[in-house]
Amino acid sequence: MPRSPVYGDQKRLTIEPLRARVERLRCFRGIDDLTALTIAAELGDARRFPSASRVMAFTGLVPSEYSSGATRARGRITKTGNAHLRRVLVESAWHYRHHPFLGRALRLRQQGAPPRSSTTRGMRSTVSIVATAA
Repeated sequence: MPRSPVYGDQKRLTIEPLRARVERLRCFRGIDDLTALTIAAELGDARRFPSASRVMAFTGLVPSEYSSGATRARGRITKTGNAHLRRVLVESAWHYRHHPFLGRALRLRQQGAPPRSSTTRGMRSTVSIVATAA
């Protein structure tokens, strides 16, 4: 049975402009080949964003706001911005809900990674660290 070119082709992970970012992103729980490649390609150069809140705005992961006069209420996420990147980030953030389990495959991916990409505290931190890793 032939392998799917999207899931089975490891050559795409070694495309030079994305290779280093993909290697760093794969150190996170919930991010492997395809997710890391998607984040690296869709986000581009993360240094163009001055802060994590700008990355979150780019992906649409900011709360909507309803305001009238002195009252202000925040609602669900805005869902504006890059929908594909938002979906991938939300799916990978689900892996941070439970106690971390570092399996053999994740430990191997984390060997040689910079120390800043090994700790996160939640979705906001995950987005911030993913932005700095990419």
